Amino acid sequence: MCQELSVSLIVDAMSSFGALELNVRALGIDAVVASSNKCFKGVASRGGAHYRQNMGVMLEGMRKLGFRPLLPGSLPAPIIMTFHMPTDAAFNFDLFYNRLAALGFVIYPDKLTLTNSFRIGCIGRLGEAEMSGALAAISATLSEMNVNLTHAEESRAA
Repeated sequence: MCQELSVSLIVDAMSSFGALELNVRALGIDAVVASSNKCFKGVASRGGAHYRQNMGVMLEGMRKLGFRPLLPGSLPAPIIMTFHMPTDAAFNFDLFYNRLAALGFVIYPDKLTLTNSFRIGCIGRLGEAEMSGALAAISATLSEMNVNLTHAEESRAA
């Protein structure tokens, strides 16, 4: 579309550069914006495959806890996972966010979609231990809040 309109295409790859393949010529991209942070700084020692492993651990663990990913199947990128906000009446995002932060895990409220959701990063100097630690903190926080996502998912399906 940009080529048809004779408009330059600039891609913001700040979070994905170094983790996802980007074929500039094939996509008709005129410029890519990136810096030596996020994925780019970790590629030499970790690489895009490491982030996919982190994503797999997080995705599987969050599903077991009753969370639903925003994107189905193979669509999610291994950088930041987006999950639907729980519908359980006991769930309060601010309390959830603050409790996780107090335990050393910072997540992102999602402002990028029309659906109530939040995001969890899978990049940086993180591995299976950190992903498992985040999942344990999420599970403990849900228990403290008396949130039952399994029950909420069964109600939604009925």
